[in-house]
Amino acid sequence: MAFIEPGRQHHRLSFNRAISKRFEANRDAAAHAGQERIPGTPRRPGSARSQAFIFCLFCRLHQGRKERGNEREARWRNPVRVESAQRVNKRMMLVANPAHTKAMTTSNYQALITQLRQKMPALLELANRAGAQIMAVYHAETALKIELKEDNSPVTVADIRANDVLMSGLASLFPDIPVVSEEVRTTLAHRDPVAPFWLIDPLDGTREFINRTGQFTVNLALVIDGYPVAGVITTPAVNEAFWAIDTVGAFEQRDGVDHPMHAAAYPQAGLVRVLASQSHMSGPTREWIDSLGEHELQQAGSSLKFCRLAQGRADVYPRLGPTCEWDTAAGQAILEVAGGAVFRLDGSRLSYGTQTELNPSFVATGAGARWPLF
Repeated sequence: MAFIEPGRQHHRLSFNRAISKRFEANRDAAAHAGQERIPGTPRRPGSARSQAFIFCLFCRLHQGRKERGNEREARWRNPVRVESAQRVNKRMMLVANPAHTKAMTTSNYQALITQLRQKMPALLELANRAGAQIMAVYHAETALKIELKEDNSPVTVADIRANDVLMSGLASLFPDIPVVSEEVRTTLAHRDPVAPFWLIDPLDGTREFINRTGQFTVNLALVIDGYPVAGVITTPAVNEAFWAIDTVGAFEQRDGVDHPMHAAAYPQAGLVRVLASQSHMSGPTREWIDSLGEHELQQAGSSLKFCRLAQGRADVYPRLGPTCEWDTAAGQAILEVAGGAVFRLDGSRLSYGTQTELNPSFVATGAGARWPLF
């Protein structure tokens, strides 16, 4: 039996006696009146004390629960756990930033879309400047120094130089919108499921860069309400540029001229043109492609696969393996504005600013595709 303080024990015993006397009095009154019992009294003689005992037991259990709750609260107030909770809240909740105070209204959204359209030439020029830093390292005669990040993915000085250009440029063009970069882990705190943030990959396709394939890109995306609404992708090695803004359109820029892009209709029967990664073809992805039936396999690196879909040059791009949000956001924005779609394997739309920066497996398609595809 749990220990009860002397004063509290005396109080409870007195209370129990009062409860017993009350039920005994009710029982005697009912017997005198010839009634079987009256409401609120026990059915069997002597049960009043049993009920008093149960009531006392309930009080003790309640007190024990309260004490355990106090212990849990004390543990939760441990400084280490408080610091951890603050980190989670900073990452997942709205941060103290003018753009993060509340969800964006329709009028503010339209104003931002107009601003994006006006500043798109500056955004493309910014991506090209980052690309120039990448190509300076690409053509350098000195040996390329390669380091590994925490997730064992490679990083080079080209990644860092391009990142510096993009971070400073976006801060100047859009000072009220935070930037999340693959190369600066502290910026992950700005990921948000509602408020706007820039999501950049300064050098997407570092392995292609190291292998000198030329199929690497500079990626910029603006995410609002958990979905990319604008994207810029440039290919420094081959001078391609792609951009898109929600309600404006998706375009490929050649020689300074913007050409509209429209994703091809997903084929309901017959040959399916499939895009796959040159560096990340996994077993599950290979099996998924084989399940399509008759298909033509095309290979491309980095976020160029999204651009090829937006151009109408392919029908589907499955990725049943690990990617991060900055790998896909710009490409998804361009493809979706061009009429395509990006599905999770449960059929929902791929979203951003979630609990982790890691993407689930997904499938990107041309226009009009219905999930499941087969």
